[in-house]
Amino acid sequence: MPPLVKSVKNIFPGSHCASLQKDCALIFNCKSVSTADDYSAGSTYFVKPNEKPRAALEELAQKIFLFHTEGMTFDPNHSGAEWWSQVIHPEDDIGIHWDRDYGLEEDMGQHVYPFLGTVTYLSDIGAPTAVFAKAGTDLAIEEIVGSIETVILSCPSVGGHIAFDGSMLHAAPADIYTNREESVEGSDGESEESDVPTLNELLQIVGQKRVTFLVNIWINHIPSQSKRCELKIIKKLKCPVLGELFQFKEATVTFPSADVDPTNLTRSLQLKFNNTETAYDLLIPLPSIEKLETMRKESSVFRLHYVGGANISLVYSDDQPNESSEEDDEEEADSNDDDHDHESIDKAHISNISKTKRPPISSLRQNLSIKKQKNKEG
Repeated sequence: MPPLVKSVKNIFPGSHCASLQKDCALIFNCKSVSTADDYSAGSTYFVKPNEKPRAALEELAQKIFLFHTEGMTFDPNHSGAEWWSQVIHPEDDIGIHWDRDYGLEEDMGQHVYPFLGTVTYLSDIGAPTAVFAKAGTDLAIEEIVGSIETVILSCPSVGGHIAFDGSMLHAAPADIYTNREESVEGSDGESEESDVPTLNELLQIVGQKRVTFLVNIWINHIPSQSKRCELKIIKKLKCPVLGELFQFKEATVTFPSADVDPTNLTRSLQLKFNNTETAYDLLIPLPSIEKLETMRKESSVFRLHYVGGANISLVYSDDQPNESSEEDDEEEADSNDDDHDHESIDKAHISNISKTKRPPISSLRQNLSIKKQKNKEG
């Protein structure tokens, strides 16, 4: 069993950050596309350890795989790196979820998780990655409710990289650093619609976004719906293979830790998500923002350990999905198909994609819970 979280700093040269950001934006834009002729919504890509990388992002995914599997024995033809990117507004969330082979789950009812999940940061802004000490189950029918005593927070830092046990529950909730006590929708939850910029607009403002490069490491298993990135997309990427410029040093596995007990809790956060068609709430009591900021200044990665009766609670939600509402959603999605046929690819709405039931994705089942800023225009 790997440690809960590993951390590496400065894995790529800062001089290449801008070009890597733009390639992440292009990949994210392609991933968000949903049209009748070119459906790649929510898609992730895969590269094996014995394949020649064709662009810097594919190379980075492969190097991340090789770094974390050094000394391990595996079948290179049935192992590799599943990769994708996220380019979102700093105040948006990545919904709470487990990564797993959802195609296999749909066909067999089995839960298969990556060996490791990883996040590489290409910006210094946005929500921290939160990794909860809550492993997923092997079967869809198994119980998941209960208490969680530890969460590790990893704040974005350019060139920073974390890896964590691939079976762990995780998210990137922006409200950890706000005083709003509002519910945040997670996987399969509905979110407010928010206009997505065109690719050209995204490339111009990518430096103002939370940019992350995600890699899941699979050992002797390839997600059933994961494919290598199409050549037509690879040809659009600007950053070439960087070779030795990617630097992976020894990983850190110990981090600053703070005990959280009932006496230093000042607020709470509720995250909503669906798992195997059941709705859950994750109730997270939190210390003050000042306390979290103090820890962040000490280290971009730190641990909160709940003691003295305090804990994070995973409970059944009062708002359970029902069959009729799901059928209504499907009918609504079908009725909107014609409308999407004539939309510009660059104007695809992430919020519409995230509400599609069972898109053809691999292990990615996360939802962008996009919240409109009520006190800020534009």
